[in-house]
Amino acid sequence: TSGGRITPRDKEILDLFSETVGTTLERVFAQEELKAALIRDELTGLFNRRYFMNRLSEEYERAKRYGIPLSLCIFDIDNFKLINDTYGHIFGDQVLRQIGRLISGAVRHVDIAARYGGEEFTILFTHTTLEDAAIIAERIHRNILNLIFPHDEKGIQVTATFGISTYSPVNIREPKELLHQADMALYEGKRQYSKNCLVIYTGSGYEIIQRGEIRLEP
Repeated sequence: TSGGRITPRDKEILDLFSETVGTTLERVFAQEELKAALIRDELTGLFNRRYFMNRLSEEYERAKRYGIPLSLCIFDIDNFKLINDTYGHIFGDQVLRQIGRLISGAVRHVDIAARYGGEEFTILFTHTTLEDAAIIAERIHRNILNLIFPHDEKGIQVTATFGISTYSPVNIREPKELLHQADMALYEGKRQYSKNCLVIYTGSGYEIIQRGEIRLEP
């Protein structure tokens, strides 16, 4: 800053400084990578189940305290075991990976999308009513129907069944009940409507709001 020359001593100090900073940055990056590995699903890049459950508890308490709307969607890929048995696990992983990317592109950064387990996915919609959550879930459902997965010179399509619930101080008394009601809506979609649909839990019962136009069996 004085405009003078950099002396050998100055260079030694700068070298030491840059080495220290470089080492510190490497440690920071390593910690960030470790943190991401602990909360992210390796295959899909979505959050993992443990992180999702922690955030569910946090967002539930926030919704309960401040009266903020909170909705939850859970869905799984129909007949996924049959897909794996028919086309192989590598193909099944491709399906999961592509659907993970689809979900990431469909939700907001404030929402928590996770691979809940196997072929099952969950999305926690913060500050979101049941109606608005259903709109996003309907979009994801349609986009899944439009996916084409190439296999042996032919295109394979998959379907998914969705369940959605929303927080209510009357019907939901703990975070797991919000998840349970969405899961029961999903189960109702498989039992009552033969899969490939979207079902919501309204507090008074279950209601189908979108039925897939195609019903393909692998």
